[in-house]
Amino acid sequence: MTAIDASQEMAIRANQLTGQQVQVQEFNHINEPSTYDGVWACASLLHVNLIELPLIMAKIRDSLKSGGILYVSFKYGNRERTANGRYFTDLNQQRLQELVDLVPAFQVAKIWMTDDLRPGRDQKWLNSILYKDS
Repeated sequence: MTAIDASQEMAIRANQLTGQQVQVQEFNHINEPSTYDGVWACASLLHVNLIELPLIMAKIRDSLKSGGILYVSFKYGNRERTANGRYFTDLNQQRLQELVDLVPAFQVAKIWMTDDLRPGRDQKWLNSILYKDS
């Protein structure tokens, strides 16, 4: 397993909580061709600008072995926004499919919605499993 986070503070905290080494690295620096069976990007790619997402997803795709799986989740919506000083790209099913269509060799295996279960959060989440077909 390889864990990354763009934030030094989050990497340190994740290391403390999990006991796993967490590298400080941004998505656009991923360069490990055909290395991984799967990538878990839970509530992380939502911080990438929409215009940059196809390139970032292509880098992730390239890091996957043939048949590799990518799990992604985004706050449900159809906009880009900033909240509490943090950038968000919210996606719905159509926007996710349009994004996947821009990244050859990625296919959607499954899309589903979930509710945010944290107290005081009235948020829906778009979840998807994508796979690399070649």
